[in-house]
Amino acid sequence: MGSKEKLAAKYVIEATFVIDGVVERHDVIGAIFGQTEGLFPKEFELRELQKSGKIGRIDISLKSEKDKTEGRIVAPSSLDRAETALIAAAMESVDRVGPCEAKIIIRKIFFPLIRHKKPSTEYPEPRTRAPSAECLYTIIAYTI
Repeated sequence: MGSKEKLAAKYVIEATFVIDGVVERHDVIGAIFGQTEGLFPKEFELRELQKSGKIGRIDISLKSEKDKTEGRIVAPSSLDRAETALIAAAMESVDRVGPCEAKIIIRKIFFPLIRHKKPSTEYPEPRTRAPSAECLYTIIAYTI
């Protein structure tokens, strides 16, 4: 997939992870790619799916505290629902990042498109009516 191409994601895989040790972002990515390799036929390997543009860039955010690393994984997918679920299950099977034990939990697989309501060309009905002339006369008479 070229660097200027944009993936039209049908689904987004969102996961969280906890690792018993301090690791870096590239360690987590390496573990995901390394441990999911060979689980499925070649056409479902993450590297091949990214090359063909069916899986987007896997985004990982993490923070380390007290010899633990926690974070979030977001992976867009243009695969269908069942294939995306298989990829998510493969990601969840990762149990080590480097020498550290890890637990990845898929939080949700969601449809990212937000459908916007078409703007209306009609003017909305006013919520209140304008005061009648008699009412205005009464208000003015009392204020003078």
